[in-house]
Amino acid sequence: MWRYPHSPPYVRENGAERGLNVRGKRELSQWRQDGTHPGQGNTPAGTVSSSLSPVGQLHIEDGRITRVRVALDFGKLLQAGGDPRRGSVHHRPAPERPGPTAPAGFHCLAHLIPPTTDLMESENPMTTTLPVLVVGATGSLGGKVVDELIKRGKNVRALVRPTTDASRLEKRGVEIARGDMLDLDSLVAAMNGADAVITTAAGYTRGGKNAHDIDTVGNANLAEAAHRSGIRRFVLTSILTSDQTPRVPHFWHKKIAEDELEQLGVPFVALRPGAFLDQIATMAGNPIDKGRLTWIGKTTVPLTFVHTSDLAAYLAAAVDAEADNGERIDIGWDRPVSMREMADLMGSRAGQKIKVWAVPSAVARAAGAAAGRFMPLVKDMAAMFGWFDSGRYVADPRRQEQLFGPVPTAEDALARYTDELGTAQHR
Repeated sequence: MWRYPHSPPYVRENGAERGLNVRGKRELSQWRQDGTHPGQGNTPAGTVSSSLSPVGQLHIEDGRITRVRVALDFGKLLQAGGDPRRGSVHHRPAPERPGPTAPAGFHCLAHLIPPTTDLMESENPMTTTLPVLVVGATGSLGGKVVDELIKRGKNVRALVRPTTDASRLEKRGVEIARGDMLDLDSLVAAMNGADAVITTAAGYTRGGKNAHDIDTVGNANLAEAAHRSGIRRFVLTSILTSDQTPRVPHFWHKKIAEDELEQLGVPFVALRPGAFLDQIATMAGNPIDKGRLTWIGKTTVPLTFVHTSDLAAYLAAAVDAEADNGERIDIGWDRPVSMREMADLMGSRAGQKIKVWAVPSAVARAAGAAAGRFMPLVKDMAAMFGWFDSGRYVADPRRQEQLFGPVPTAEDALARYTDELGTAQHR
């Protein structure tokens, strides 16, 4: 499927234009009554062509487009100096008469197919989908996103630092773009020719001396590179309630990243997931092995969690989801759960007792205050668990369900994760 970031084609019937806004076999919509569209030339309703090779055919029956067929030779286009990502293709002069499949009175005001159009048939093996660039692909979540994109038939490009081993990705057919979030030029180069970007990168979870810079300068660089490159969609892995938490630095950095994308006019969606179950449940090792979960703060306050396998699927789906630019979408389960309830549900599934061992909130606050000057990460973590104690770390999953289907229940997600831990236990 090939997408062009240009205005839609139009079909004219008896002096009125209808804008072509097609997904699959959706009928024509958006009538215009003035009968004109500046900059567009008339061609038969049956064919849209370029000077390099056929671009496609519009099959019209009873006033509706029933099929869009596309064939475009990228090699010829590039040799001729055109940019397929930007749609720099010129149309052939229109024949005087419509083709036999075009009903009387119809003429196509031909232009390139817009980014919201799904092309339904490919007649040329060279018409492959432009790659999706994944930033953070060598990480746990990013690796799962790559897998999900490949399942969906997407071509994948991964941003990988020059010193990082990318052999696992290369074996999967992933194109490697060497670069770094702190190097703007490398990001622009990595995004050149890409259709979309998904970033799962987070300096906070990776740690290291550049963690803060990655979450601030690095995210700003991603936004600027996307702006310069004309990316069709940018998918940001944000954090639930990030816009409410100026005292939790790594949460607030995500809010700033969202704002920077919006200010630059980058077409983006931000998924705001809850706490990563995979990380929280294993803070002190496998709870099935240990017979306990470890927590910091109150064990009875419900909060939102997410299984990263589910989140990866949502991030991959967000590339083509019918979401508005700038949407911030909560991601979680059907309801929040407390750590005590989590232990009960996991224990019931595993057939064993699982306890919760908790560090009191006051101890966490004191540690954050004492160590914050020379260990900012400790202060950040203490602030995060303090926010969890507030009871406001709760997702509204209604938009999640509209875009991605049924929301996982807490019981289902915890059962799946418990089974995964049990399998890992016996390896």
